[in-house]
Amino acid sequence: MLATMIITYVPYTRGIVFHTGVVGLALMGFYAFYARPRLEGPTGTRLRGVLKFLGDHSLEIFLLHQPLIRDYNVYLHGRWLGEPMPTRPSLIMGMLLGFAVTILLSYELRRTLRRFLP
Repeated sequence: MLATMIITYVPYTRGIVFHTGVVGLALMGFYAFYARPRLEGPTGTRLRGVLKFLGDHSLEIFLLHQPLIRDYNVYLHGRWLGEPMPTRPSLIMGMLLGFAVTILLSYELRRTLRRFLP
């Protein structure tokens, strides 16, 4: 999983944006060769739960992750931290925080929508 994240997101720290097909292939490879064999039996219960959560919240995650990880990350570095050209480690920490905020916001958004749309 860490390798998939590195392959798909670390190039953003150098200004390189992969074609979406590469990201899709990396995630399919992760699922086919790592996740699926581990889903069998009782040991896969936690991983099944994580994948179910990501699947249930995939639309919200899709809509929120790009602005939080890329755009607002660079904006906040320049505006709040006074770094117009943030360093790579600083961008990576911002990306990790963006992941966490994306997951939290997607969960809260889904929970709020369930109240209004049964």
